[in-house]
Amino acid sequence: MLALLPKFIVFVGSLCLFSGIFLPTMTVASYMVVRPLIQPFAWLQYKLFGLPIALPLTLTVITLGLIFPVIKGRWRLTVEKSGFFGLFIVIAFLSLGISDDVNESVAALAKLLTVWFLYNIAYNSVKCKKDAFCIIDALIIASVIPLLFGFYQAITGNYDLIYSAEVKRISSVFATGNDYGIFLTFVTAAAAVRLGTATTRKTQILMLVILSMILVSQVLSLNRGTWLALIMGFVVAAVKYRKYINFKWVFVGGVVFMLVFSGKIMQRFQELQDPGSVHYSKISTLEGRFAYWAALVPIIMERPIMGYGIGSSAMVTQKHFGKPRKPHNDYLHLFLETGVFGLLAYVAFLGRICFYFLMRKVTRDLWIWNFAMLMLSVYFIVISGVQNIVQSIMNFPIFLILVAVVFKLNHISTMDDNTEATEKRADFTPGPGGILRARVTGKI
Repeated sequence: MLALLPKFIVFVGSLCLFSGIFLPTMTVASYMVVRPLIQPFAWLQYKLFGLPIALPLTLTVITLGLIFPVIKGRWRLTVEKSGFFGLFIVIAFLSLGISDDVNESVAALAKLLTVWFLYNIAYNSVKCKKDAFCIIDALIIASVIPLLFGFYQAITGNYDLIYSAEVKRISSVFATGNDYGIFLTFVTAAAAVRLGTATTRKTQILMLVILSMILVSQVLSLNRGTWLALIMGFVVAAVKYRKYINFKWVFVGGVVFMLVFSGKIMQRFQELQDPGSVHYSKISTLEGRFAYWAALVPIIMERPIMGYGIGSSAMVTQKHFGKPRKPHNDYLHLFLETGVFGLLAYVAFLGRICFYFLMRKVTRDLWIWNFAMLMLSVYFIVISGVQNIVQSIMNFPIFLILVAVVFKLNHISTMDDNTEATEKRADFTPGPGGILRARVTGKI
């Protein structure tokens, strides 16, 4: 019976994705709901007709991404501020020619194309706020089963259902606590938007409950990096949007939160001084990562221009260290695989996103959307320095889907403002016979 479950999820999920032919937001929303459900089976390497269980979802997204520009009117082929990301994909494609592992490189390129098309579909599918709410609501709904499963792990202490855990922490359906914590951060932003735009008491209470569950789960997943990166993102965004934030309630909530969870949080940081108390290593994960990064640098410098080929890091680390190891640093990861030009293109892409939201004009209409995305963009830049996200077929696309949605809302808002300003600048001058004649004096 369990063997049939992932096949059923993939079949139904693929049908929901294809329903985007009629309503493109359904493609994006369905992907965000279905992909977390299939993640544990993908991690355990379940197959469908001998192929990876999640492959049909990837192929469906890529197919729709190619079809939509043909069948949909006014469909933009490129998303706002996506030039550097497109350049990065081109560089990744070129690196295929020098890859030490062609099969893994093709798989990595398929992931990047999936991310690109979801980014593109999300941007083009949003025509109004209703579409945007449809997408963020899908993300909130997608978090329900992972949240409940995570609490099940916490209550039963069964942390090894999917992956043998070195640390006793919840990972839910994501197999690793790091990936789960990153996912929860994105859901936090979506729930914050819903809370900030709620028009009924019922919606406010529901979002507060969900946010509370997320915060508790964040603590139980024991992600020091996510905690620090999220705080940094919140501080930057809160400073910019301080006019709209009630810091009194933020302070009260923070105090209550720390009173309840300070022991758990402090214990997690103290483990850096006593790593043997939580897992097999004699050094902390932070020290271990610094040592590993230092060992990677000479390998990177052997091919600093074009790298070893997208997706080839497992083979490269297997060759040099005796076993495949993830860099736990997206910047070094991309430097290793795509060389300095791929790294610069990717960094420029993330920097441009962050700069866009940092420099956006503060408006009442979209402040909570831009606040959430400024917080997330800072978070993403920071957490990418200590985690593996760029090759994630789940967390990376979710981040860019949210970026695309808010980009589009700002674009629509700007177009509406320009239209209104143009109308206001209409110069009414007397026409023949004393009748007033409107003459537009210029474009904004």
